[in-house]
Parts: sequence; C-alpha cells; structure tokens
Amino acid sequence: MAFYRALDGNQDSEALAQFAEDAAWHRKTPARGHAAIADALRKRSATRRVRHVITNISVLYDDVGETPECAVLHAYVTVYEADPGEVTQEPLEMPVPKLLGRVQMALKQAGTGTGWLIRDLRTTTDFAKHTG
Repeated sequence: MAFYRALDGNQDSEALAQFAEDAAWHRKTPARGHAAIADALRKRSATRRVRHVITNISVLYDDVGETPECAVLHAYVTVYEADPGEVTQEPLEMPVPKLLGRVQMALKQAGTGTGWLIRDLRTTTDFAKHTG
C-alpha cells in the first residue's frame, strides 16, 4: 500500500518507485512505463487532497517454485477528495466519498528480499459521486 500512501502524500517520486519500469497504470488516461506514469503524477493538482481507503485486501500468489515471483492483490477502495485551491495543512471539511471501487494490482518481486513492484494497476468504479 506504499503506492497509495505516497500518492495521497503528493510524493511523486516515491509513488513512481512502486512501479516496475514497464508497468501499466490503467486510469482515465492510461500510462505505460515510468516516463508516462511520472508525467501522470506530475499533472495532479498540488492543492488537491486525496485519501484512498483500502479495505478487504486479498493477495493471490503465484506459488510456482519455492518463493512466489508474482502476486495479484484485490481490494476495495474508497476515495475522498477535496481541492481548497491552495496548499494548506489545516483540516478540510469532510467530503463525501468520490467513489467506491475495486483495485486489481498485479505485482512482481523486485529482487531478493527487496519487496514487490506494481506491474499492472487497475481500478474499477462501482459507485461514483455525480456532480451537477
């Protein structure tokens, strides 16, 4: 969940570091590879505050061999978002959830004892806040 922690904290380089070099991030404008993902992260508003609440996590491992090299994480995500128009550390008014959806994150081993990298990240929206 380091990716969402970094994303919510506007730590672009740390968020990018969670992806494999050839990863795909499926979003409104899909991004494939580090350069495209870095560009997508840079385009996010610096004044927007977002929190991803991840629940009901399950991980399925590719158990070929002694240690798994691949895994798929499934989870629910609730997204809260507000943009006060300026950077502030003050608490913001509690927004209603922007969306409730499902995350599917394909992972691969980063190396012996170094953790996992995201190969493919998809979010499916089940419920969305409609404006207007």
